Amino acid sequence: AELEAALAAGSPLVDVLVALGDLRRASLSFTEARAAYAQAVELAPGHYDALYGLGVCDSYAGEHVRAAGLFRRALRVEPDSAPARLALGISLLQTGETAAAVTELEEAARLEPRMRQAYYQLGRAYQGLGRSLEADAAFARARELLEQEHRADEVPPASSPEPPA
Repeated sequence: AELEAALAAGSPLVDVLVALGDLRRASLSFTEARAAYAQAVELAPGHYDALYGLGVCDSYAGEHVRAAGLFRRALRVEPDSAPARLALGISLLQTGETAAAVTELEEAARLEPRMRQAYYQLGRAYQGLGRSLEADAAFARARELLEQEHRADEVPPASSPEPPA
């Protein structure tokens, strides 16, 4: 409500539009999020968060060619963004550009070695290219990271006090 009030109060600020897009995207309101991001991109064509958010919305809508273009633009702004590399790799997989997807997914995994989804998607891409040994290794790494996440999420049992002597 505060973000919408800020927009109603005057000319839209890019950061307010991006924040509104982020909130709407988090609540899975992709059409509304897309509108906010698109307005932000119109005002600031080189704004990483606006480009990335707009790409995510397009990806969820199945518009992977358009999403890939937006992720590429975002990567021109922030070339070391593992999330944008991952998202671009996924969109490229969806459009059948498997070899290009491998390049992006390998870079996402290099930039963020604990990014489980990068390894899983990389396994899919390797499978698509018939590179079964590399696919198996990527899937194994994804499983290993998932197990590590589960172990980290486990709460150790509270230690019981020693009984009185």
